[in-house]
Amino acid sequence: MSALEVTVEIMGHYKSIVGSSIVKVGVGEGASVMDLIEALAKKYGEGFTNEVYKPLTAPDAGSLHTMTP
Repeated sequence: MSALEVTVEIMGHYKSIVGSSIVKVGVGEGASVMDLIEALAKKYGEGFTNEVYKPLTAPDAGSLHTMTP
C-alpha cells in the first residue's frame, strides 16, 4: 500500500487544537475518510481525539461526534 500525503483544511475550533488551518497527513492509498480522521487523531493526540470521538464512558464509545442543528 503506497502512502499518500493529504492536505486537509481545518475549520472551526479544531484550528486551535491542531495549531493551523491547513495540515498535511499521510494515509495509505485507497484510504477512507475514517482512515484520514484516525491519522489526524494519531498525529494531533488526545485533544483532537476527545473532540472528534465520543468518550469511552459513553454508551456508543469510540463513535464519532455528530453535529446537531
